[in-house]
Amino acid sequence: MNDLIELSVETKKDISTIKQNNGFCGVIRAEKTIYITTETFPNALQAANSARALRKKYKIAGNIKKKETTESLVKLQTTKPTVLLTEFEMANSPDLRVKEVWVLLSPNKKYIKTALSNSKVVTYTTDKTQAQVFNTYEEAAILQKTLDVVLQKGHILKRFFLRLH
Repeated sequence: MNDLIELSVETKKDISTIKQNNGFCGVIRAEKTIYITTETFPNALQAANSARALRKKYKIAGNIKKKETTESLVKLQTTKPTVLLTEFEMANSPDLRVKEVWVLLSPNKKYIKTALSNSKVVTYTTDKTQAQVFNTYEEAAILQKTLDVVLQKGHILKRFFLRLH
């Protein structure tokens, strides 16, 4: 099919490329129109970048609706703790069923209640039962490093034990 160019209508992209005999052309899909660049490029990446630049230059609105993604990549908190025990309290009652969890403290020894949510960076509480609990050390360490960079250095990562019933 050297004399025909096939364009897929069922695509989820508003910028794509087509391959011709001598290279690639950029394709811009608008609401009711398809635009094809007149210049050919040696690879698909250059053709797509040229199509993006032309879409921006001529202010062509795409017809593809982008999905709003609200899923978070890291699951920060699974359950609200009822009783958080320190290592000293665990030594006094070793027969309990417990799970190891991690909690972040501010430099002035307040527990972090929520972090990086909505428009606030962090909220603090003095009550350790309201503290944000992390199931793994790695999740807590990532947030600790982030808060040390964004707010101030000195956030403390502390291990607690969550009593299981």
